[in-house]
Amino acid sequence: MEPPVAAGRTQIFGQPFGSPSAPNTSRGAAAHEAPDTVKLPPEEPAWATAKSQRRGGSVELPDAKPLFGIAPREAGGMSFTVEETSGTRRFFVVALVVIAIATPSFFAGRAVLKRRSSVPSEVLRGEESAMGLLRRDDRASRKQAIADLDSLAKKYPSAVGPAATRLLALSLDLDDVRLAASRLQSQVDEATRAATRAQDQRTVEGAAQIAAAQGQIAALNKEIQPLLDEQKTLDQQVATAFGSLMMMSTARRGAEDAGSIRAQAVYYGVKGVDKADVLARSYRELGTKDGWDAVALAEFAINAPAAPALVAEARAESERSRSADSTFLRPYVLAARLALLQKDYDAASTALDAVVALNPSHQMARQLIGWVDEAKRSDPTRSTQAGTEQAAKRP
Repeated sequence: MEPPVAAGRTQIFGQPFGSPSAPNTSRGAAAHEAPDTVKLPPEEPAWATAKSQRRGGSVELPDAKPLFGIAPREAGGMSFTVEETSGTRRFFVVALVVIAIATPSFFAGRAVLKRRSSVPSEVLRGEESAMGLLRRDDRASRKQAIADLDSLAKKYPSAVGPAATRLLALSLDLDDVRLAASRLQSQVDEATRAATRAQDQRTVEGAAQIAAAQGQIAALNKEIQPLLDEQKTLDQQVATAFGSLMMMSTARRGAEDAGSIRAQAVYYGVKGVDKADVLARSYRELGTKDGWDAVALAEFAINAPAAPALVAEARAESERSRSADSTFLRPYVLAARLALLQKDYDAASTALDAVVALNPSHQMARQLIGWVDEAKRSDPTRSTQAGTEQAAKRP
């Protein structure tokens, strides 16, 4: 059992409580400790103090020099405020949008410049002349353009531009011939139905009506047969021109320029293939503003079983092209045909009258004016509406 701790004394680490050890007589009186003295532990050396500071505290490093010599901001706190960060983000977003919009136009413009530098000047002049004739839209001007392009293609058989423009002209010509033949065929069908109705009457008047209808059918067949023969020839020419252009585009990857896309878009539109819609929008994305994208879309809406929404969109694009360039007559004609599909006879007549005023040689526009008048007279809805308006005007 350990002895009791003496009152007023502090136990020294490592020694038991007990009586104090005998003083060392050799050290003198200064070595004697007072009974009530408390011994404190010795102070830690400097190296131990530094080590404990490293374990428990943080070390302040000198300020690093900026990489690009930018002076530090004097204001305390965060380097960038929330407003500055959002403003920077908006700036980069706007920059990316501008780049995305400008890139296609840049590459399209560079492609045009590259093409112009590699194509003979005679070819470029021939293409521009042909495109000017096509903008008049009458068949005589179109045939002249096709003849000029044929001569140019024979002299420069590897040039893609003349081949593409020739396909464009042939496709438009096929569309006009097919429209004329279709109109005559509808008249033949109507005369045949009239003869059938008269034959059912078995009267003298019915016999006279049958004879008149048969004479009308014979005259129409004589008129329609040359158009059907020409349509067959144009079909073959268009197919050959399209195949040649595709071979050129395959052989020369860089040949897929705006002229080639434009020709293919109109070709598919005349054929009533939905690829025309895709190519028309691709042509528009190249930054071109010559109205041929609207022509391709309108041709597709007319020649395919298109939905009413597409017909409305195609007509709106044609009207937009008319407003942007009053000398390009194909959008006038197509806008009139689309208005006729929507039974908007007044708008169709207005557009066709403008075509004849701008180009008196446009025979197709003159024919369409007569067809619009006939459709207006034969439309029962229009007749009922006209009768109601006349009755309302009476006193």
